[in-house]
Amino acid sequence: MRIIKILLIIIFLSIPLTIFLRINAKQSMLQSFDKQRITDLEVFRIAVDSYFKNNGHYPILDEGGCLEDYKKEFTQILVPLYLDFIPQDPVGDSYCYFYQTKNQGELYKLAVYLQIETEKSEKDGGNLSHYYEVFNTKETEQIINYLDHYVMSWGNNEFNQLGSENGKYRKGPGLIEKLHNIKAIAAGGSNSLALTAQGEVYIWGEGQTSITLVKDLKKIKAIAVGENHFLVLDEEGKVYTWGDNSKGQLGDSTKTNRNEPVEVKNISEIEDIAAGSSFSLALSTDGSVYSWGNNDRGQLGDGVPSPERVSPVRVIEIRNAQKIAAGYGHGLALTKDNKVYSWGYNQYGQLGDKSIQDKNIPLEIKGLDNIVDIAAGDFHSLALRKDGLIFAWGYNEYGELGDGSIINRSAPVIVKDISGIESIEAGGSHSLAKTFDNEIYSWGYNYFGQLGDLTTADRRVPVKVLKEKFLNFLIKEPLDNVISVSVGKDFSLAIREEK
Repeated sequence: MRIIKILLIIIFLSIPLTIFLRINAKQSMLQSFDKQRITDLEVFRIAVDSYFKNNGHYPILDEGGCLEDYKKEFTQILVPLYLDFIPQDPVGDSYCYFYQTKNQGELYKLAVYLQIETEKSEKDGGNLSHYYEVFNTKETEQIINYLDHYVMSWGNNEFNQLGSENGKYRKGPGLIEKLHNIKAIAAGGSNSLALTAQGEVYIWGEGQTSITLVKDLKKIKAIAVGENHFLVLDEEGKVYTWGDNSKGQLGDSTKTNRNEPVEVKNISEIEDIAAGSSFSLALSTDGSVYSWGNNDRGQLGDGVPSPERVSPVRVIEIRNAQKIAAGYGHGLALTKDNKVYSWGYNQYGQLGDKSIQDKNIPLEIKGLDNIVDIAAGDFHSLALRKDGLIFAWGYNEYGELGDGSIINRSAPVIVKDISGIESIEAGGSHSLAKTFDNEIYSWGYNYFGQLGDLTTADRRVPVKVLKEKFLNFLIKEPLDNVISVSVGKDFSLAIREEK
């Protein structure tokens, strides 16, 4: 009898144990399978990121297009083998559209999301159950919308130029949630433009109720913003403008304001554009520079003392430019032999020629050699040398020259305490620089927090732009993974890549 009782107890206990072991085995197999799928997704995400950097767009575009249309590009991307829901031979337009564009984009979002969740799981003992659940859901719309190139903004927000409608200024970078897949940004007086990888343009700021798509613009490759006017450049080398035209800054042979883009005539094969306060510049493929708009301080550089030009004229003395920049009333050009030329308004020495007299023809700035980048603020200028050092000159009341003083400089001085710089930007009265490590430094005027260091104190030497996080007074973490920056009158923008 005792033996029978013992056997019954053993059988009674073995049943739940067997069930438990089977469940664990099943979960272990499932986790092993999910881990492989997650690994596949990570490989896929890395390949797509690499493709974007090399080509400027994703292999499957967000709007239309089938897998067969991108067969050559698609074969360069290693797609996880288990993705049997993506047909290799699309049938029908709607079927093709849904599976080859939407699901491909959702797959990428999921890959990025899972990467973030994996990093989080490392902090709680490797608990993967949450993102297994997310991974296996069929409702991809429920997946958090993480994308790899998005826009951060900080500084003055009086006119919603930060992409936020609360009107409050921000002392540290904040995400503009409505902008995704952005490859270029341009900040102006109180407005901004963003360019997507698909060549679409969005606008926000003064006069806009929200972030708005600019209609009738396609295949745009460059954007620029002045005080109250806008320029875009398409892939065919054509320039389109709209906004304030009181000084002829739209270049359409009139002084009529435009609410919609109009083409600038009599120029072609343009490869770059720049916008000053109320004048515009365009760089052609042959190295010539064109200008139009306000000319009260010689900022058009054509050698003619006219108040304004409503159609493009050629900036004289420059035939081999590779970059251009426009400030409030002065222009800069970087030539292919790495020299810098300046012209226009010079009250504060922003032309860098050791004088404070305006010039209506370009003159070389002496002492600047091996320059690889230039930038023009309202009344100050910057130049980046090949070795990563920055030179600055012009107005300096708020420390925008970064030399440790508040003394105006009519000749270039070195920006202190900074090196290893890849690119530079200048705004109203502040400056930004991006390092090769994809961090940002800032200096100058900071009343609205436009330096992004979580203070409103002006800075005479560069400081790092910081992430806006909880307990920042204890841990100051720099904003990282920055692709590019743009500087407005009293606010700043950056494109950041999620890694």
